[in-house]
Amino acid sequence: MNMSRVVCSAIAGNALEIYDMIIYGLLAPVISQHFFPKQTKLIGIASIFAIFFTGYLARPLGALLFGQMGDRLGRKPALLVSIWLIAISTSALGVLPSYNAVGVWAPLLLLIVRILQGLSLGGELMGSTIFTVEHAPRAQRGFYGSFVDTGASLGFLFASFAAWLIHSCFNDLQVVQWAWRLPFLLSLLGGLVGWLVRRGTSETELFLETHRLPNTYFDLRRAYAKQLRPAMLIVGIKLFSSVIGYLFFVFMITYMSTELGYTPQQALGINTVAIMLLVFLEPCMGKLSDRIGRRPLMIFSLVGMAIWAWPYFWLLHQHNVALALLAQCVTKLFALGYLPISMITMVEIVPVQMRFTVVSVAYAIAASLFSGMTPFVATLLLIKTHTDFSLILFLWIAALISLFAIYKTRETRYVPENIEQNVQDRIRQIARNRLASGDSVEKVAAITALSEDEVAAIQDEVAAIQQE
Repeated sequence: MNMSRVVCSAIAGNALEIYDMIIYGLLAPVISQHFFPKQTKLIGIASIFAIFFTGYLARPLGALLFGQMGDRLGRKPALLVSIWLIAISTSALGVLPSYNAVGVWAPLLLLIVRILQGLSLGGELMGSTIFTVEHAPRAQRGFYGSFVDTGASLGFLFASFAAWLIHSCFNDLQVVQWAWRLPFLLSLLGGLVGWLVRRGTSETELFLETHRLPNTYFDLRRAYAKQLRPAMLIVGIKLFSSVIGYLFFVFMITYMSTELGYTPQQALGINTVAIMLLVFLEPCMGKLSDRIGRRPLMIFSLVGMAIWAWPYFWLLHQHNVALALLAQCVTKLFALGYLPISMITMVEIVPVQMRFTVVSVAYAIAASLFSGMTPFVATLLLIKTHTDFSLILFLWIAALISLFAIYKTRETRYVPENIEQNVQDRIRQIARNRLASGDSVEKVAAITALSEDEVAAIQDEVAAIQQE
């Protein structure tokens, strides 16, 4: 399979996913005026971010649905469906009526749209990461896998540029009245482009090889019983990426324009330029992880970001656009060493046959708990403490938890796609099938090359399943 088409497929889907989330966050002050007009400015923004968080609560269910589709029917069908659902639900937000038109139905409809977006996003990011990593040559999984997060960065970039553009092309009254809807409606075009690119890709060889062997039923409960530790590690690793992504590249833009004295054009412009300058360094970070390993690069980036947090806020408070841009560029540089590498690591620690479900659900649970919550918690911390130091402490706590998770994760750049474990799992599945159909222990042992003691233990396991 041509890797350029696979990479473009991943970039398109993730750009659309992140575009949806970021444009919502960047336009939160305007959206709050339409759906919570009777609240104070800061409380209205907090309400918008609260609905932003509720959309994340639907992601685990979406991850389960798309994960089962990806593990049973294939990676490609799941990704083709997900990209259309993202585009349709995002564009729907652009046509919602305001509070002044339909009253309390307005925030309720906004909540419903966010839930639908959460369902559609459940399998997209990690699904496309799995799709890319499984297509990539073993020695270049980090390089090609990092392009997935390049799509996410481009989504940040497009959303920042779109928000900056409407603030620049229209006056404040026009933006508040109708122009804020335009960026959401554009997602339909992005969905069409992404679907066309994905339609021209093929299924991954790893998935096809796995499903050529005799298959047993896929029991989610038993899969998680075997993969509980990797799932917990995924949640722990995801915590820090959620906090840095949504604190520094979503919430901070709103904070700069509402509390630190920057104009909306300045805040959005700083974010756009920082991402534009550094977005194409992500494949370099992926290549570096192929050379030195995933864990060392993630640890270095995490510790560096934790140390950088204090001077970051000091630079923002100087009310100087150049210094604010420097702060955002350095922050983005540290993020590049963590965000894409962490996603590749999550994929590599789970076996192929249950990978889409386990990785997507664990990632979605973490996103529900941390990503959607981060802007809301940051807003509440500032309301209660009136100091940036509370945000730094929030970042440090997240860093400590994720550092522990990374420490407990094995290095994965040396692992050849867990092929050995996959083969052993499949042999045991064949043995279960044979025993369940009535074959003797001796016959199954001869077929699978397992010892009779091993087959007898599997027979006990099959009997326990049948009794359940």
